Amino acid sequence: MVSFAKKGYLLYFVLIVSIISSIFSFPAIGAENRSYERKIQATIGEGSGSITIDADLSIPNLIGILEMDLMVEGETEHATVYVLRDRPGSKMKIPSALDMGFADGELCGSVKVKINKADRPIYTRDLYPSWFDYSSDFGFYYSYDSGEGFSNAERGEINYYYNGLHSARVFFTYTEETLDYEHVDDIIDAMMEDKLYSFWVGAKYILILSDEDIEYFLDKGELPAYSGFKWPGLYELLTANDIYKNFTSKNNYTPGQFADVTNQWYADSVKKVYELGLMKGKSDDKFDPEGTITIAEAIAMAARLHNICMSGSGEFTQGTPWYDVYVNYAIENGIIRNDDFRDYSLKATRAEMAYIFASAVPKTLVKINNVGSIPDVNENTKYHDSIFLLYRAGVLTGNDASGTFAPDTEITRAQAAAIITRIAIPSERKTLNY
Repeated sequence: MVSFAKKGYLLYFVLIVSIISSIFSFPAIGAENRSYERKIQATIGEGSGSITIDADLSIPNLIGILEMDLMVEGETEHATVYVLRDRPGSKMKIPSALDMGFADGELCGSVKVKINKADRPIYTRDLYPSWFDYSSDFGFYYSYDSGEGFSNAERGEINYYYNGLHSARVFFTYTEETLDYEHVDDIIDAMMEDKLYSFWVGAKYILILSDEDIEYFLDKGELPAYSGFKWPGLYELLTANDIYKNFTSKNNYTPGQFADVTNQWYADSVKKVYELGLMKGKSDDKFDPEGTITIAEAIAMAARLHNICMSGSGEFTQGTPWYDVYVNYAIENGIIRNDDFRDYSLKATRAEMAYIFASAVPKTLVKINNVGSIPDVNENTKYHDSIFLLYRAGVLTGNDASGTFAPDTEITRAQAAAIITRIAIPSERKTLNY
């Protein structure tokens, strides 16, 4: 891969992307593939060499995000690795010196970028992403080209033909002023390399796994191409959805059952939480979607979620007051602490609901969004850790296009139904475009 510079200054821009949880037919995971889509609007660089872009990023068949320390070419770095699932029924494919090129290869995965707008001229270039080999002494190191691709003023794309660890950076090259060339190679041949700048969109590392890779890892604790490396967090990621198989229909929901639930945005969530026995109506024929919930009610919902995850029935025998059995269960199982709330009859805020629900399942929720900021939530916001956890898991989505959360606002029953649905059914979790 050619590096492009101007006066010794190389401009690289890292847009680390959030990865959606991929649910597929392997027994440890679910059954639905989804593509991660993200909108990117950014100004890259400073001064005359900067560029402003509006772009769309797409990465199909992604499982989740791992954070780990990787030794790469002898140096240890904290890395974000995005785990991508190869197509169903695929076999392990590892590059070797005997390969005859990509023309007859079977596609494993891809990264695509669409450039909607850019204020600098972008030129066509060829892309050859790296496949990483591994040794216990040197760590991961570039070994082979793992695919091929291109970028130009309209879009960029990389296609991969092997399983394993890859770079996933779609590089774009631009200049301050328009040059009378289309391809980067022509500009280099014209001895004008010093006019070129470069940025990339995508992910620094992706890990592509086949069904066979996953089965091998769950049995051996390592991947066949990387003997000796244990991939911290990968086992938890691949088995995270095991507990959700316990959520089965308990009640029959009929259309029109609740007179105040018809075709609103929350209608499907109301149906699902009722069928799973996680919420009931306020009466036989009213759900009261705009009504609020109390802290006690939120804890009761969280206790049912946790109990079903642990192979329980989700049913509790109430005493006096009615919520004591749920509160005691929540404290005993680490959902809340004994001194968290002074009055369980108070209306729950959205932040309090996030705190209670963040620990409602016994396994860590899979990270599928790389949310770094929320407009009205910061480190001084109470329960900010829980709020960010649920955003990154695709359980919380915010109230508007920028992800505003309104932590101190009272939560409604409709909102609670949507949140509970996304916790209990991983395929309902959302990719965030901010």
